[in-house]
Amino acid sequence: MRKSRISSSFLLSIVAGLTSILLLAACTGPAGTSGEPGLPGLPGNPGNPGPNGPQGVQGNPGEPGLPGNPGLPGPQGETGAAGTPGVSPEANVAVSSTHVYLSDELIVTGSGFQQFEPVILYFNLGGGKEPNLGFVDANKGGAFSHRIKHLTDLKGVNKHSDGLVSAGIVTLKADGADGSAASTPVNIQGAGRPDVVAGPAPGVSPSLIAGAIAQGGQLDVWAAGFNPMERVTLTVVTGVGEGIRAGKVVPGAGDAKRKPIGQGIANDKGVALVDLKIQCAENGCALSPGAYTLEAYGSEGSVATTALIVTEPK
Repeated sequence: MRKSRISSSFLLSIVAGLTSILLLAACTGPAGTSGEPGLPGLPGNPGNPGPNGPQGVQGNPGEPGLPGNPGLPGPQGETGAAGTPGVSPEANVAVSSTHVYLSDELIVTGSGFQQFEPVILYFNLGGGKEPNLGFVDANKGGAFSHRIKHLTDLKGVNKHSDGLVSAGIVTLKADGADGSAASTPVNIQGAGRPDVVAGPAPGVSPSLIAGAIAQGGQLDVWAAGFNPMERVTLTVVTGVGEGIRAGKVVPGAGDAKRKPIGQGIANDKGVALVDLKIQCAENGCALSPGAYTLEAYGSEGSVATTALIVTEPK
């Protein structure tokens, strides 16, 4: 078997190399200070964009914007054609009394009609029922007056008298031949005016006896000269109310203020006794101390007066 040999030149090379390394290591000095950092390198190229994310949830609506400025006005339109002028639009009709009986006199007056315009007057009951009240011509100024002595003298009124009375209030119309028209309401009270029934005559020279009474006290008041069984009411005049003078409200210019304080009935001889009391409460008495006019009014027209003196409580 053949043994391998290592050449002497190779061994010498190894030894020389080791020797060089040891020498270099022995001659190496300490490490020097760090140098200044180098300049930053150039930025790298951007990466590829990532995939799109999912759509987000819709946000709340924003606040409404401010209103815009108003637009300019449009051009003015053309003037329309003139209408047909009305015929005497101020026509008016009136009656002497708005509450009448069919047996009464009635005077119908009108104004504002056309010059010399013929006018027909009638009641309008509706349904074609139009009792005629007559014809009249307006004067030069467009006015007229028509007198009906008795409404029942008119044939049309007699024919529709039941309808007029049952209606109570009817329309009186005045129609002009030239187109003017006017109307007014009329209250029909009845077919004929009732007879006035005279009431009982008041007592002859009624009288009243009173005197003085204290607040909270009692007083017998005698009334005489009244009709038998006539009801007697006592009142006192407590002052004068406000009234109007020269367009202004003036204290003391009005009617007398009265307060009822008692009542009684005359006996078969026309004498009444009234137990008068001046009531008092925490907030005061019915009458203050002083002199008053005491009045006695009978239900059949008898009247008497006297003085009443009210004093403070005893």
